[in-house]
Parts: sequence; structure tokens; C-alpha cells
Amino acid sequence: MDKYFVLFIVCVIISLGNHSVGQQKLIKLYEKKEFDKAEKKVNKELESISKGKVDVEDPRVKYVKALLYNEKEFSIFAPDSAYTYLISSTGVYKKVKDVKLTEDLKENLFNQDLINKTMLAICENAYEIVHKQNTEDVYNRYLSHYTDGNEKVREKVIQDRNEVSYQTALNTNTVESFQDFINKYPKASEVPTAIENRDALAYGIASKNNTIQSYKSFIDKYPNAKQVTEAWDNIYDIDFENAKSVNKASAYYDHMNAYAKSSHYDEALIFSHECEYNETIIENNIQSYLDFVNRFGAKNPKKAIALDTLFNHYEKKMNFNGMEFCVNKSVNEQRKKLVLRYHDIYTIDGEWTTLNKFYNKYDDLSLSEIKNEDARIAEMGKNITLKNGYSVSQFNQYDSYIKEAAPKDRAFVALQKMIKSDILDSDYQNALVTVNNYSTYFGNDKLFLNLIEILEKPYDKSIRVIEINQLNEEGSRNFGPVVSADERQIFFTGSGRSNNLPITGGSYEDIFFSNYINGKWQEP
Repeated sequence: MDKYFVLFIVCVIISLGNHSVGQQKLIKLYEKKEFDKAEKKVNKELESISKGKVDVEDPRVKYVKALLYNEKEFSIFAPDSAYTYLISSTGVYKKVKDVKLTEDLKENLFNQDLINKTMLAICENAYEIVHKQNTEDVYNRYLSHYTDGNEKVREKVIQDRNEVSYQTALNTNTVESFQDFINKYPKASEVPTAIENRDALAYGIASKNNTIQSYKSFIDKYPNAKQVTEAWDNIYDIDFENAKSVNKASAYYDHMNAYAKSSHYDEALIFSHECEYNETIIENNIQSYLDFVNRFGAKNPKKAIALDTLFNHYEKKMNFNGMEFCVNKSVNEQRKKLVLRYHDIYTIDGEWTTLNKFYNKYDDLSLSEIKNEDARIAEMGKNITLKNGYSVSQFNQYDSYIKEAAPKDRAFVALQKMIKSDILDSDYQNALVTVNNYSTYFGNDKLFLNLIEILEKPYDKSIRVIEINQLNEEGSRNFGPVVSADERQIFFTGSGRSNNLPITGGSYEDIFFSNYINGKWQEP
């Protein structure tokens, strides 16, 4: 009895030890297309495996089950299940350690290449099914199920899925539909086209609203859209038109500050300058021109117009501080023009002291030739001592000097010295001839024209010309006498006198007066 029991145990162990080894017969049944028989045996083996009755699992059991599920001619055709069993079979295959089973698998060419070929077949059958259905959902279900499926088939599924999804977006044709496609499948080959379509639709909406905010919203959302440049141009156009409707300097500056790259920037700058000028300048109000120069002169080109107006005003008023202000505020060509005008006014007397004072203030390069000419003429004037009077022997010196220096005051004084003897002799006609010889040089000088007018008038013999010797001083220059209405006071300009006010660096002209008391003019 004990011998039979031991024999039974040994047989069971042998049976258990080889129960799942050598399942090549299952593959042969499949190859013979004995699908029903193969399925029964496979199911029986799978049941034994599930109950733990098999100590060494053969991967070919689940492999054949996968083959059966992938067989179109068999009733249980289901590629999804085939894939599941093949994946399970692959897992078993990779864990095989039994030497005998390993040799059997190798001998029957059961290897990874075989598994891969089967995987390709399963995936192709599955692809055929989903491709017929051709919906985004079925393609995505394939991709979620066949995670370790054949890569090339997977790529075809992804491409088909993307095409279907893009076509859906295209049919819907909204910003949202294209954005949804882009978000879901950012690596799809259709994404660039989807982006173009999305951007075009979004820009169309912004254009329809045609507001700064609509265009800015478009730019913020789609900064890389090809319509961004056009959107900015529209923003510039709208904002510039808004500024023009306000037509104030502040509105144009707001446009330039907000949109430094605006295509209307230069035009806005011009308009802002015009507005600054128009908003500040008050007709016939010289202070408004001064305010404009002080407020906007640094950048506004209309400063030149304001400075010309101011200079003309100050010239009429003989306001030297005002004229200097205009010269100092001017630049470039206008400065050349104004400094020259101021030079002609300031140095009208032609005196060395005046010239030195002027050129100490203004040493502009544009004045270099004039400065040399001034020095030359002033040097000529040194040879004429006006205080000593004129003699015929000095004609050439006086004549040359007057022609070079006119219409400066000193030239006019020299001319008066030349005709002094004629005046004293009441020979006004000869004096007029002498004066007219220099009309070309004095031009429209007021003093010169007044002198001609006086000489041309009929001679009043009741008027006597006398020299007031007691008012003169040796070596001095005295001119511009004005007698009071009651003829009791005389005012005149004098320089080089002993009682000129002391000034460091040279002597200047002062105004003197003298009273007529007891038939005599008193000490000035």
C-alpha cells in the first residue's frame, strides 16, 4: 500500500512539473487552423495557471490565446483582447528562468522577434477597425489601450486622429475650435495651419470692433501672429486720429509717449509743436512769446519764429538785454543771423571799447571775418582824431574811413566834422554835396537821412551856429546835444573827459548836462 502511494505522489509531481512546459503543440493546433480545439486546450491551461496548478508558466499559452483573438476567421476575433494577452505573454516570456523551458522556446524559435511580428499584426487589425470608424474618440481609445503597441501603427493612428480632429475644427471654424485643437495636439503637423486660421479669425474679430482695446487684446493673446504688425498700425492710426480730434499738445505727447514706434510719431511731434505755439502765443502780447521760448524753446523748432519776433521788438525798443537774450537762446543758422544783427546794433559807434566789450561776450566762429574787419576799420579810425577837428589835408584819411566804417556812428561824426566849416560858413549847399557823396555808404541810416533833410531845407538866417567852447574838454569826444525848451539846460554825450565815471578796463560814454546861468554855460 505504501509503495502505491509513493508512486502516485511521484507521478503527480512529475505531472505538475511538466504541466505547462512544452506548449508548442498549442501553436501547431493554431497553425493547422484547429481554432476550437486550440481554444479549449488554451482555456484549460489558463484555468490551471489561474488556480496555481502550474509551477512553470509557458508564455506560449497566452500567446496562442492572443493569436486566436487576432484571427479574423475565428468567432472570438477581438484585437483589443489579443493585445492584452500578448502583453501578458511578453511579461511571462521575460521572466522565464526554467532551463528546460528556455531551451524549448529557443528550439521552437519563440522569441522577441516573433512577439514583435505578432504585435504588428494585432495592431494592424486594430487600426483597420478604428480607421473604418474614423472618429477622434476611437483613435484616442486605441492610443490609450495600445500603449506598448507597434510604434509605426501608433504613428498612423495619431496622424489619422489629428486629421479628423483638425477637420472638425475646420468645419466649426471658430477661434475656440482651432485653439482647442492646438491645446489637445500641440505636436500635430496641422498645428501651424490651425494657428494661422485661429489668428486670422481672431484678427477679424478685432478688426470688426476696430478699437484700441480689441487690437491690444489680440496682440496680448497672439503675440506671434503675423497680423500683429498690422494690429499695431491700426492702434497707431486710431490713437493718432483721437489726438487730432482733441488737437492739443498734450494729446499729441500722450500719443508719442504711449506709442514710441508709431508711424505717426514724427507727424504728432510736428503737430505738438504747432499746438504749443498756438496755445501759448497771444497776438500783440510780447510776454507770450517770451513765455513760449522759456517753456518750449529747448525742443520746439518754432522757437526761431518767437525769437525773431522778440528780437524785432527789442530792437525797436533798443533793449540790449532783450536782444542778448534772443542771441543766447538761438542756435545754428538763426544764431549766426541774430548775433550779426546784434553786432551791427551794438557796435554802431565803431569804438574800440565797444568792439572789445562785444567780442568778449560773443566770439562765435561765424564772426571771425567780421571781427577782423572791425579791427581793421577801428585801426583806421585811430588815425583820425575827431576831437582836433577836420582839415582839407586830412580828406583822404576821412574819406577812406567814412567809406569803410559807414554807417557806424563814428563815421557819421567824421562826416559831420568834414562839413563843419561849411556849416559855420553857412555854405549848406556845399555841405549837402559832400554829404550826398556818401549816400551809397550810409544807405537808409536815419541820422544820415535827417542830416540831408536839414541841409535841403531853406536856410533860416536867424539861426546862428556857435561852438560852446566851455563845454568841450581837450582830448574828449562830445556829441548828441539836446537843449531844453527854455534853453536854460543842455544835455550831451561825452567820453574821454576827466569827469567820466571811472570804470575798470576802459572808459565809456556818460551823459552830461550844463546849466545856462548869467549868460554862461556852467561846468558840465
